[in-house]
Amino acid sequence: MEDFLPILAFFLFIFYIVIYWRGGTSVLKSLRESGSAPDRVVLIFLTLLMILTIIHGAVVLITSADVLLPLPFWIFGIVLEIIGIAGMFYSRSVLGKFWTAETVLRADHQVVDTSVYGVVRHPIYTAAILTLIGLGLVFSTGIGLIVTVLNVAGHFAKTALEDRYLGENLSGYAGYQKRTRFKLIPGLW
Repeated sequence: MEDFLPILAFFLFIFYIVIYWRGGTSVLKSLRESGSAPDRVVLIFLTLLMILTIIHGAVVLITSADVLLPLPFWIFGIVLEIIGIAGMFYSRSVLGKFWTAETVLRADHQVVDTSVYGVVRHPIYTAAILTLIGLGLVFSTGIGLIVTVLNVAGHFAKTALEDRYLGENLSGYAGYQKRTRFKLIPGLW
């Protein structure tokens, strides 16, 4: 079981990259279409961290590097990863045609405040953070924990940029911010 769980965690993450991000091609498209320099910088930062996350996981698997946390944390990490990946797919489906990785508005863009978007304003980022924390628990080397913290910080930065942009540019978003007070973590932030 100890050999299988890290492989499962790694391939779940690869599945997410291949299916959700179309192997990275949609990330490249998003980088080209990003409307603001700060958004582009955060997207590049998160993309580089995703690449580093994959490399780190592969190195840990290949070298059988010692990890800091024991098996029960790995199991919890994989559960978080599965919940996070499912949450990203679900939240993206709720957004439908309004989903983009870059912070831009569609011609007919409107506020989506149903389902998970009535609980937190950025549930895709909440789910991404769960996924990355889960992966960090499985591949808990010193470098892995640093990469996890940087990934979480990058998603917090992306959330702040999007909230500011949408508040300034999307009709009805200011009211949505008042109705749905929490950005990422229900009851906290």
